Amino acid sequence: MLFVPLLIACGDEGKILETEGYTSDGGYYVRYDTNPSPIPVNAPFLLGIDVFTDESKSIRSLDITVDSDAEMPEHGHGMNLLPPTEEVEDGRFEADGFLFHMTGDWEIIIYVNGLDGSESIRFPVTLRAAP
Repeated sequence: MLFVPLLIACGDEGKILETEGYTSDGGYYVRYDTNPSPIPVNAPFLLGIDVFTDESKSIRSLDITVDSDAEMPEHGHGMNLLPPTEEVEDGRFEADGFLFHMTGDWEIIIYVNGLDGSESIRFPVTLRAAP
């Protein structure tokens, strides 16, 4: 299944307003946000992740765990440190301490682990230095 993000809002400095879409096999609908926004260069930020049963976002997915990561595909590396992803309420997860140590094209990767296996989703993010 081909994944296409449903909503990406990026400004010249890599501003992310909200990003969401279905996981690789279509079993989960994932939305993420960051704090602060826009994502800072070489400073920690919080990644908030919401997992739903479908795009109506009316029912949160239960009995799941979530892992998150980020990488720079063109550079062949990820973040220097990987913060843990913790459930803060049903279907809401947070990873505090994400840090993009350089500008460029990143991908935020979210893995949703359920009773039937694991699915993932990748969100492209372009991070530019402030003018």
